[in-house]
Amino acid sequence: MTAAVQEATAVTPPPNPAPLAHGAPSPHLRLLAGIGMMLALFLGFGVYTARQMRQLRGYQRQVLERGHRDTLELLRIQEDAYELTLSVENMIGRQPQVPILVWQADFLRLRRDLDQALAREQRLAPPGRGRPENAQMARSLRQFWNISDQAFALARSGYESQAADLVNRELAPQGMYIHNLITSWLARNSRREQRTEAAMQAIYGGVMRNILWLTGLLLALAGGIAVWVLRANRASFAHAQALTQALDRRSHDLAAANRRLLEVQETTLRQVARDLHDELGQLLTALGTMLARLQQHLPAASGEAVAQVREARGVAQEAQQKLRGLAQMLRPPALDDFGLEQTLREQVRKFELRTGIAARMEVRGVLPLLPPQTAIHLYRIAQEALTNVARHAGAHQVELLLAAGGQTLRLRIADDGAGMPAEAGRGLGLSGMRERAEMLGGRFHFNPGPGAAVEVEIPL
Repeated sequence: MTAAVQEATAVTPPPNPAPLAHGAPSPHLRLLAGIGMMLALFLGFGVYTARQMRQLRGYQRQVLERGHRDTLELLRIQEDAYELTLSVENMIGRQPQVPILVWQADFLRLRRDLDQALAREQRLAPPGRGRPENAQMARSLRQFWNISDQAFALARSGYESQAADLVNRELAPQGMYIHNLITSWLARNSRREQRTEAAMQAIYGGVMRNILWLTGLLLALAGGIAVWVLRANRASFAHAQALTQALDRRSHDLAAANRRLLEVQETTLRQVARDLHDELGQLLTALGTMLARLQQHLPAASGEAVAQVREARGVAQEAQQKLRGLAQMLRPPALDDFGLEQTLREQVRKFELRTGIAARMEVRGVLPLLPPQTAIHLYRIAQEALTNVARHAGAHQVELLLAAGGQTLRLRIADDGAGMPAEAGRGLGLSGMRERAEMLGGRFHFNPGPGAAVEVEIPL
């Protein structure tokens, strides 16, 4: 028997799938490194873009807006200077001649306006204009106002012709000089704004080029990561498929070993039961016969010896009965002689007598003649199910149904107990019942809750 069991359990282990190369970096680490590179590129480009945008905002706020406001002030100054030039021309060129003092009010108004505009323009002047240019403008204006004051003073003193000569000779050229100086400032501001706009366009162009470069680099990096991920996934899938195939082979081998083990077990139990019944049973029968003869030949006066022989005969008969019960438990002879139905009925009757649990059996349909292997497996399933009911269910009633219909045979054992505990459900009994059902090509179902039920359905 030991050799048969060893032969049944000897399963050739499947070849191990090829492991990953030793020392190779983990796929997860490489993927994280690629993602880290992409994040670093995004972060670096974000910082770069933020700095460029800040520089552009600086240009716009500090140069363009300030230059635009400075240009507006210069235009106002230019307009005032132009009005001064027109006033000077009118002072000396209008016919009939108008007294010069008439223009003094306009000069005072334009002077106040120019002073205010120049003060604002000095605050808005770009850094490129130095102090010498501002000082030159201030000197030119002071000289202009001094000359105009002298002309108005001469006119008030009655020297109208001398005042007109002073305006024509010195004030008109000075006003034109101031006008030309402001015009040069406006031209310089215009060129500065053009350079600023060109610089901003260059920054925008650089940012766009860098965005395109970064987009291309990210696409290339993402494509490389995608290719690597596909290759890594393919390798992982191949490894997983190899593991699955190995597990399938191991599962098939284990299932074959379990079937072989159950077959060896049933063969061994049948052999042991036959040996117990044929050899030990015959020995016990012979021993009882010998004790009976010995009892007959003992003198009637030897009462104590007769009692001992009678007791020995009782022990032999009891041993013979227990031996017969053990042989029936290992391999019930009724299964081979009367079939599965009568064997299960006898099993249910003995279960009720032994446990005190009300048990009944119902048969539906006409049971066909079952092969010995099918009958013994169904009998073992019913035997294990009834044992579980007696041990764990706490039931008062159990029902066994054996139904044949169409091309299937159904065996169902149900009770009215509280159900099977979780630790009992993890035992070997349920797995053995499931394996026996699968060996017969059927299905096994177990409901562990209150009113537990074991159901097996096999094809005929």
